[in-house]
Amino acid sequence: MIRRNTNDGCLLIAQHDHAKLAGQLSQRLRFFDDLQDWELTQATIIAIFQHDAGWIETDQMGLLNSSHEPLHVFESPTLIALETWTRSVKLAETLHPYAALLISIHQMALSSMAINHAEKYSPQELFGINKFQHQQAERQEVLRTKLGLRTDIPLAYGLAARGI
Repeated sequence: MIRRNTNDGCLLIAQHDHAKLAGQLSQRLRFFDDLQDWELTQATIIAIFQHDAGWIETDQMGLLNSSHEPLHVFESPTLIALETWTRSVKLAETLHPYAALLISIHQMALSSMAINHAEKYSPQELFGINKFQHQQAERQEVLRTKLGLRTDIPLAYGLAARGI
């Protein structure tokens, strides 16, 4: 859930609604018109629309923060976020392997932000983040193989170094 506090209370936007809006914008602004591969273009748009699909279930839980406000996405407990990110990738896998790969890379980037602030997390949370990243690395290798993409180059959070 995205929560914006206002003078009248708060504005709530479900994560999946944010993703659907991003998908609609990407279509209308025609970001991908220059891409040569129609199938991968469509899979990219699917990924944008679906990148937060795992949050549908989480947002419906009605979680509250310590101030009894609806829980903002960046206030989500680590283990809930990890489960939700995993669910987003699994849902995308049912639609297209390239969409799942893009979403997995996106989720790994989010998890890397946590690693960069390790002092905020318990050892159990850091272990969970590390486990999530390993699972996503393995999932990405399977998806890359399915898609005929290279699996023999070093990656950082699912991405190759520039120029490789």
